[in-house]
Amino acid sequence: MIKTQEELLEIIKTKYSKVKVPKNIKIKNNLEWEIVKKLNEDQNRLVEKIISALKIKLQENPIFIFLSEKQIIAEDNKIIGEKIKIYTQNQNINTHSQPIENIIREYSKCLNIKLGNNDTILLISSEGENEENKNSQNDEYVFIPNSLKIEIERGSYARIFKVCIDEAKIWNISSTDILVRENSKLELFSFEQTGEKTRFFERTKISIDKESEIKEANIWSGDGKGYLIKDIILDGEESSAYDYHIISSNNSKNLEVIHNMEHKGEKTKGEVMVRILARDKSQTIFLQNAKIDSQAKWSDSFIEGKAINLSDEAKVFLTPSMYIDTNIVSAKHSASVAKVGENELFYLTSRGMEPHLAEKIIIEGFFYEVATKMQDIADIENIIPKLLYHHQVL
Repeated sequence: MIKTQEELLEIIKTKYSKVKVPKNIKIKNNLEWEIVKKLNEDQNRLVEKIISALKIKLQENPIFIFLSEKQIIAEDNKIIGEKIKIYTQNQNINTHSQPIENIIREYSKCLNIKLGNNDTILLISSEGENEENKNSQNDEYVFIPNSLKIEIERGSYARIFKVCIDEAKIWNISSTDILVRENSKLELFSFEQTGEKTRFFERTKISIDKESEIKEANIWSGDGKGYLIKDIILDGEESSAYDYHIISSNNSKNLEVIHNMEHKGEKTKGEVMVRILARDKSQTIFLQNAKIDSQAKWSDSFIEGKAINLSDEAKVFLTPSMYIDTNIVSAKHSASVAKVGENELFYLTSRGMEPHLAEKIIIEGFFYEVATKMQDIADIENIIPKLLYHHQVL
């Protein structure tokens, strides 16, 4: 059963965006989380396709989560009994939240998962178009809310892969809280290739305890419109976070990211690097904010954003900012937006290379600077050429 709200809602309001949705919002909340032990044929084909295309490596007995279908696939009975819990979402509203998050709180049950050493999750969102929404001419979207809480147990190494390849006329909205316990390491890989009719909103909060580390690789490549708010909190002493983003914006893609990193513990380290390729009539906004608290002495924070804009109609906004409340730190930030360098083009073409090939080589080198830091999480070198030449990765 799909519930309907009659009021017109302002669901997102940021410095650059204000999003309102039409009346009669439909919210898909008829499905309960279901735990099963085996992938069905369609799911198995999709998982094999993802693994083959992205060259990701899953550990033994991975947990598969299909977000649209609300299905959890875990073959190990021990995993089902000890690591997965489902409970009603807390109704308390944070005054700093986006209005759209109220829909998540009200209409989704929270999925709580604990990950131990060598555990892996593959999160998949793949709502395909059906004949009804393919031919629909109205502005009506179906909202699909999800809420996740993931805890990495003390002394563990775990991996989370998230793949978003929706094509339907939906709002895929999610809230994810991740807690990395002491002396642990978490690797995350996020891949987005949504269709032009798809809209998505993600709120992610990652808290990192003492002497723990996260490393994250993010690929943004679809035509959908998306909004991401990410908070990384370095709570514990000597905790660290490395977050890398590659964004290929084509057609009328609109992506807005608000990235906040807060250093609370002593000797923490944070690094955020972004590479954007903008084409056509796309718009990309990436706001990078770092805060170093007074007690976070001897911390190291680095945020960097670079973009190549290949179109006069594409827009890129890169804004790094830092708030530093102690003078015993190392902190750097930078941002730049430019076209392909004329000197580099001249150098390559003067040696007999065709201009279009020279441009591709320059752009590949621009991406590979960050890709080398992501390579141990997924096969980024295989993905980049497909991003550059408009090929589908999946």
